[in-house]
Amino acid sequence: MVHRASPPPPARAPDAVHAEWAQHAARHERSLPRAHRKRAGVWFTPFELAAPTAHRTLAPLLTEANGELVICDPAAGAGTFLLAAQAVLQQHGRAGRLLGFDLDDTMFIPVARAQ
Repeated sequence: MVHRASPPPPARAPDAVHAEWAQHAARHERSLPRAHRKRAGVWFTPFELAAPTAHRTLAPLLTEANGELVICDPAAGAGTFLLAAQAVLQQHGRAGRLLGFDLDDTMFIPVARAQ
């Protein structure tokens, strides 16, 4: 069965919390040597890219799945995709449990605590 997701809504400008989080994530990425970032796969994803990706990914589940959705990001980094998934769930009035994992907890844990 082929799922055709509706076009994603335009990414909204992040609120003050998201703006502060984005600045912190970008500073963290810049603080790491480029060779380390490349070797470890540390690349910050802007919310404006994560939002439409989360919408396209979750759209079929929002129409077909019942109950709480469990969303897992195995390389969560600063949590951009989880924040975008949370926004999509809220837009559709759905509940969800968000799980994020990352090898480098220097960025993810402080951001998770702030949320």
